[in-house]
Amino acid sequence: MFKNAKKLFAQVFMVLLAASFLTWGANSYFVNTPKSIAIEVNGEKVSVSELQTEYNFRLKEAEKQFGGKLSQEFLNAMQLGNTTVNRLITSKLALDEAHSLGFRASPVGLRAQIVNNPAFHDENGNFNKEVFRASVSNYGFSTPGYEKVLKEEAVKQNLYNIFNTNINQDDYLVKLFKHINADMTIRSLMVNESHIGDIPAITPAEVKSYYDSNSHRFTAEETRNFTTLAVRADKLKDRVTVTEAEAKEVYDNNPEAFASEEERQARHILVSSEDEAMDIINQLDKGADFATLAKEKSTDTFTKNKGGDLGFFVYADMVEAFSDAAFNLEVGAISEPIKSPFGYHVIQVTEIQAEKPQTFNEVKNSIIADLKLERSEDVYYDMLDQVEDKIAAGQKLETIAKELNLISNKYTEVKRINSNVTFATDVLPVVFDLNEGQVSDPILVEGQDTVTVFAELNKLNAERTLSIDEAREQIISEITDAKKQKMVADKAQELLIERQNKNSLSKVAAAHNMSSDLFETAGIKRNATGAPAWLKQMHINLLFAMKEGQALSSLVSTPDGMALVELVKIEDKNPDETELNIFKSQMSNAWQEDLFAQYMLYKRNQASITINESSIKAALGSAYVSQ
Repeated sequence: MFKNAKKLFAQVFMVLLAASFLTWGANSYFVNTPKSIAIEVNGEKVSVSELQTEYNFRLKEAEKQFGGKLSQEFLNAMQLGNTTVNRLITSKLALDEAHSLGFRASPVGLRAQIVNNPAFHDENGNFNKEVFRASVSNYGFSTPGYEKVLKEEAVKQNLYNIFNTNINQDDYLVKLFKHINADMTIRSLMVNESHIGDIPAITPAEVKSYYDSNSHRFTAEETRNFTTLAVRADKLKDRVTVTEAEAKEVYDNNPEAFASEEERQARHILVSSEDEAMDIINQLDKGADFATLAKEKSTDTFTKNKGGDLGFFVYADMVEAFSDAAFNLEVGAISEPIKSPFGYHVIQVTEIQAEKPQTFNEVKNSIIADLKLERSEDVYYDMLDQVEDKIAAGQKLETIAKELNLISNKYTEVKRINSNVTFATDVLPVVFDLNEGQVSDPILVEGQDTVTVFAELNKLNAERTLSIDEAREQIISEITDAKKQKMVADKAQELLIERQNKNSLSKVAAAHNMSSDLFETAGIKRNATGAPAWLKQMHINLLFAMKEGQALSSLVSTPDGMALVELVKIEDKNPDETELNIFKSQMSNAWQEDLFAQYMLYKRNQASITINESSIKAALGSAYVSQ
């Protein structure tokens, strides 16, 4: 009963606690009880427990925003710990100020906010205390704690509303709207190496001079020569014997375990919305052909041309929602719309193959294979012991491999990053920490429970400076690139001077047969939206300050060469009534936030604030920088 409610509560909860300044201090009422003190604001204490809870909440929000786990270096750069501390301080100040101004929350209003929240409703759409309790508990709240959070957020919202600013200067807003939303069109003449002549031949003297000036840059990276020995359970199966009698004994002890799973054959029509799915169901109820509708309507490109047929599958083959529906349908029946991560399914089961016992002969080979794998794990651990004993006795890995009939590999001049080394991700970091002649401890391969690798460093090839002959090819390439870039820049500079005389890139392009290299780009905004990637913000600012027909006085670097850029036109966008009202609301909100932030800064400067740096540092580590 709580499954959907929890999901909906999560969405509502995130909006409540992450979308505005009201999140500050919300975690004060999580279930954990504080002990040591992290912050004290005008005598009110914030515990380390509260701080950690708030930090963890903000960390999860950041990971959700950036799409996954964040490195410690990234978190340090974000100064997430400092942000958390400052928000908690601001929260306490805002609540104190709101109380001092006499702001209170209406118990009736708060109760209505809870009762009317869909996240706390049962399947019939009615408020349910058990759903409410389970939902808030799932996010670490007690029900009184959650109610107290709502109360304090309402009080702080009253303070925030003081700074609401209604802007009625429509003339000013129209000018500001037009300024922000202006569209710029530019014309660019692209100059690249196709516009220059042959590169002058590079002389031996140039090569030597370049090498002498840059020899420190021409280095051979440190490499390692090493041997690896891998012990793998899957390679030891052939050393294990399993008789048919042993397999028969396993079968006889539990024949039910070898029964085949129930399989179902079904077809489906996948669409993007529930309304589309209901429309298809209505058509099927009126006698429409399922296969025809699948070909016409389904977005599943793998099955639509087969009438939606999925073939036979067991329960675990499909996502849970799909299997739940398919394994509860009778043959020929049509499902209700079934939502999955792929969209909405209309499902029809066409055949059922019930679970049935399998004879010993049908499963004999799989039992023998399983027993071999199981016993090979015993051999695997015994083999590990033997390898480690021989390493301890001073034997080389290559010798050990021959004695135990294991596989070893020799690698030479391997760099730190090399995908040709087996299990490189796990092995290479260890190899580059070894001394010559040293054998590693057992290296566990991630994701492989029964694979262990040993590595022995045979030779360390230190980083060195390349000779001029070794670096010659790279030197010639770099000199050639530098000459090309200079020739392109010189050509572009000539065209720029010519453009200043002719007052038009079109005329310059035509005079040099470069019209195909002339491009117009429209719809460029002041914030660089719509601009080519090579056009930087400083160039955009300069162009917006120009008159039509003027050009940038300097060249702009592009990935392929240089560009000459001139302004074609700037078009103001007059807002309609709806756009103006939206813009007015946005500006009011922005000014409100700014005024509130300035006021809170003023209150902070007047407040008595104690920050326990050592406790915070112990709790948050490098994510917090001492203030």
